[in-house]
Amino acid sequence: MSDMFTEIEELIATLRKFKVDIVTALGYGGNTHTYEHVCAQCLTGHYDTLILPNSVIISELFTYPTHKVYNVFIAAGDLDEIIEAQNGTLIREAKLRGATALTAVARKGWAKALENHGWTSSLVYLRKELKYGKVERAKDGADAEGRQEPSEAVQGEFRSRQNACGSGLSAV
Repeated sequence: MSDMFTEIEELIATLRKFKVDIVTALGYGGNTHTYEHVCAQCLTGHYDTLILPNSVIISELFTYPTHKVYNVFIAAGDLDEIIEAQNGTLIREAKLRGATALTAVARKGWAKALENHGWTSSLVYLRKELKYGKVERAKDGADAEGRQEPSEAVQGEFRSRQNACGSGLSAV
């Protein structure tokens, strides 16, 4: 039992040690999670945490209908150590879990650092922030930039498609 507590204490200490790096990485990713979310997911085992002497790699297994991939969610610390772990320990873990590939969403610098290690850029991650607030509309329904609200007919068509898809799936 004491080994389990030692592992938990080591995990907590590592997450604290790399807190600034983890928070920075989350910021690059659009703050989809907080540091506390990441810690909770690591502690409950939802995320796998590879603790290295000067780095930490947080990953998870994605199961798709056709295959599994092992996704590197956050890598923080020494670049050379992270690359070495990805070429060894992470690949072994991914294969043990039935994954067909390693994946990561990362800054452009990671693509350059990993290209000599068999990684390729297959997609571009795009993001557009949506702004909310009160929109003043003219009598014709247009906002300040002349955009119209979707008509009831368009909104109804969208709802009909959603309902059709939903009812079709329940029959499968």
